[in-house]
Amino acid sequence: MLLPLLTTACMNNGIEWSELDFTRSKPDEEDLIGTWTATKGTVRDIKDRGGYSQSDPKLILSEDGTCTVTDMPDWWRGGFGESHKQFESGSGKWNIEKDENVWKIYVLALKLPAGHQAVHLARQKPPYQLHITLGDPDSGNYMLFEREAAPD
Repeated sequence: MLLPLLTTACMNNGIEWSELDFTRSKPDEEDLIGTWTATKGTVRDIKDRGGYSQSDPKLILSEDGTCTVTDMPDWWRGGFGESHKQFESGSGKWNIEKDENVWKIYVLALKLPAGHQAVHLARQKPPYQLHITLGDPDSGNYMLFEREAAPD
């Protein structure tokens, strides 16, 4: 009876469960370039939990290091993950960097209030996902984005 309690108490270890899937080997940039769209679960969460009107958020990473963000819910930035029911769009630059033992995409110099945003990469090999933590990582709230298939 004590073993399940100990296992449960030790497994999280103060980190969000999804962090265990963050990318630990440097990805090839060609696996990141393209249009990233919110998963169906994320779109549902944006509407149901966030109270946003229907949206189709996208993050476009271009080969030349530029990026475009469209219709991103405002809860993606700031440390609190609070919904103000507004959407943000902008353009700027992106790069990939290692942060401790995981890889992140940094969206920089956007014409957005925060000016920049770090986005985690999830999965250990392609197809990757973009993982945007909303507020406190221990809350378990996040948005997931998947890269659209390249046109044939």
